[in-house]
Amino acid sequence: MTEGQSEAYKFVKNLYDNHVIRVESDGTKEKVMSFFESYEEEVVFDQAQQIEDKLFDTGEKKSIVRRVYSISIEALQNMKPHGSSDEYGLNLAGYMLFKSDTIYYIDFVNLCDKEQGELVKSRVTKLNEMEPADLKQHYLTVMQNGERSTKGGAGLGLITMVMKSKNPVKCHVVCEGEDCALITRVKINRK
Repeated sequence: MTEGQSEAYKFVKNLYDNHVIRVESDGTKEKVMSFFESYEEEVVFDQAQQIEDKLFDTGEKKSIVRRVYSISIEALQNMKPHGSSDEYGLNLAGYMLFKSDTIYYIDFVNLCDKEQGELVKSRVTKLNEMEPADLKQHYLTVMQNGERSTKGGAGLGLITMVMKSKNPVKCHVVCEGEDCALITRVKINRK
């Protein structure tokens, strides 16, 4: 093992790299930007700001930039509490932002406990099944209840991601041995 790189790091980084290659090679999407490293909370706003700046630089409409920014903040903030760390205490995470003519794709990946990853996947599946009006009501109910999970949140971030994307959010848990990663794809229409 390379010093400072755990097996979990190698697993998640390899998964991330292969995912980038797969998406780039399909020929229908252009990579806008990507990020992968040991993740700390101070990275959240820095990375979200970089995403926002990059999209404004490309001339994207302000309403779309704001939606992408808002979803990015929520997803990046969720990575730490819904993720796990390797044996060095590193929280491993990244994202890839791609675009086609009509859609932005943001794929988030982070090391996670299998059970926690499956729980997030299950919650997102239920949120995807809700009608927009029901989803909004659910958001208000959760916000008013103020109940917190053992991970510290009430689930508002996931609800916000589904509401703002206006598309189903997809989650997959991928495991290799003891190491698992959660991959979350959010699609945002550009038109």
